[in-house]
Amino acid sequence: RVVLLDICELCLWKLSNTSALMAFQLDPKSLSLSTGRGVLGSGKDVLLCWPHEYNSAVENQRWAGALDWRGTNGWQSTKLACGFDDFAMNYAFDALYDFIPCGTDANDSKVVLFTANGKAAHLAKMRNFHASMTYIKHYPKQHNETLQRTLGVSSGLFSQQVVPTLLSIADNMSFLDWQLRLWEWNHTECFPERVTFVP
Repeated sequence: RVVLLDICELCLWKLSNTSALMAFQLDPKSLSLSTGRGVLGSGKDVLLCWPHEYNSAVENQRWAGALDWRGTNGWQSTKLACGFDDFAMNYAFDALYDFIPCGTDANDSKVVLFTANGKAAHLAKMRNFHASMTYIKHYPKQHNETLQRTLGVSSGLFSQQVVPTLLSIADNMSFLDWQLRLWEWNHTECFPERVTFVP
């Protein structure tokens, strides 16, 4: 009985001291956050708040209406083309906007441009991002001419714009905050203390 009480006291002491030591805070410096440059009239930034502070019914609708992808590269649905709902696609586009190419230099087609000056450059960023997400979803199930039709871009445009987009967003994409991922409220009481992911 004494041993049981000692164990209970030790557990309570550990819990009370652990919560003081493990103050979870979001780390916005390491995340790909909404910039406000890629879309107009967006919702709340989901990565800057805790899950219980985010009303997905309201905010997802705001994000979904921020950009219209219908007709981009011949597709009528981002879900079918890219595998993402409009709200997720719009958030990712906005967060990665500065890292999506919008053309090449007039004097040297090997120089990729990222600064969007005007509507045509903005639409080029949308086209490149959409084609990149479509490529990720459909390759390697499709290849060659079939994949070319699926992407809705020429082979030259694919090489000059879509491949640089894929490489650029791969280097700059960070939508997982480890503090939020390891937040105590994301786990059940059966979740092992040292496990960092669940399949």
